[in-house]
Amino acid sequence: MIRESYDMDYGGATCLDLPINYERLKAEPWQLDLLKLNPEYCCWGPGDDGMPYTEKYDWNSSMVFDSWEEFGPWDIDHLNEVVHFYFSVGRKNIECESCGGTGMSPEAKMLNDKWNQNTDGNVAWKYSLSQADIDALWDNGCYDAIFEEKPLLEQINDIDTHIKFPFLYRGLYRGLCRDICVKEKCERLGIVLDCPICNGRQFRFTANHAEVSLILWMLHPRQGASRGIEITKIQEEDLPAIFTFLKKAAKRNEMRFKAIV
Repeated sequence: MIRESYDMDYGGATCLDLPINYERLKAEPWQLDLLKLNPEYCCWGPGDDGMPYTEKYDWNSSMVFDSWEEFGPWDIDHLNEVVHFYFSVGRKNIECESCGGTGMSPEAKMLNDKWNQNTDGNVAWKYSLSQADIDALWDNGCYDAIFEEKPLLEQINDIDTHIKFPFLYRGLYRGLCRDICVKEKCERLGIVLDCPICNGRQFRFTANHAEVSLILWMLHPRQGASRGIEITKIQEEDLPAIFTFLKKAAKRNEMRFKAIV
């Protein structure tokens, strides 16, 4: 099982400092209280960042358990050291079948695809912007590092400009700029932007309420290995045992550096 998205608008959270749609998340107070215990950095885990999710089993393999009871828990010792953790609260969802996870209406998706594609003998949209596109990008700060005043159509599409500022092709035309131009053009032409089924969220919920997962980063020093562990479906009655487990890990980490601090 690969962990679900934890974007605040996508029905999941790892932090209370960002806006959370509580109505969609449907989390209980004790679940949200766990987020207050999280370390600052929580953007890792099985299948996230540089920590791959894999089905093969070795000392570096990530593992997913369906409950605290299934996890055991493992003993914390010189073979398994816990060096990081966080709680996540999420509501399971799947990709919207109607839009293929784009969140766009069919008409908007056609515009979106033209951004990078050379179609009907025409240059890709991102290399042949209109003044309306340029105005939208300027209003959203995309040209601030290049121009002091709003550029004209001729300046942006001029080959000499791209020679002088090569990142116009490489950096400027990233997904953010595409999204800005697609949204502006849809509004200008009266095209519906969002998928009518998922309302632009790219997914639909498959669970009636939120669930808590505990994510652990465990090391095996003798093997020179590390792995991500995800324990899903954490229940409120599991918390005393979980806190005891994490306090033991914290104490072992503190003891290792005691002579230096």
